[in-house]
Amino acid sequence: DDLIIVGNVIAGNAQADYLEFNTKMSLRDFEDWAEYVAEPWDNVALDLAFDISPEWGLLYASRNVIDRNAAEEEVQVVDAWYNHVRSFFGWNLVGTDLSVDSNIWLPRMSLDDAFAVAVLVDGQYGVTWP
Repeated sequence: DDLIIVGNVIAGNAQADYLEFNTKMSLRDFEDWAEYVAEPWDNVALDLAFDISPEWGLLYASRNVIDRNAAEEEVQVVDAWYNHVRSFFGWNLVGTDLSVDSNIWLPRMSLDDAFAVAVLVDGQYGVTWP
C-alpha cells in the first residue's frame, strides 16, 4: 500500500533517509525510486544544530548499530498450526527470534538535553510549546 511522507525534517541518518527492505534512498530520490512512497511533499533536509551535552553526544556516537537485514536473514518461519492459519488469512508469520549478540540501546537523556532538542525548526517542524 502507498505511504505518504509529508512535512518532515529528515536529518542525520547514518546510511539513508528512507529504507525499503534492502533499498536505501536519499530524500531527493523518494519520488523517483520508492515503490511504496506516493507523492511526498514538504519534506526538507536541514542541518540541525542541537545544543546537547558532549557527554550524551559521546554515548550516542559510541552506541552499537546493527544491520537489521543481516540479523533477520537467520530467522526461520516456525512450522506450526498457527502459522498455517495465519498464512491462510495472509497475515505475517511467526518466526524464530533474532540472534543479536549485543545490546541495542539509546543512552538516557537529561532533561536539559531533552529540552535542547525539543525546538521548533524553520517555523514549522518540531515541537511547539503552548
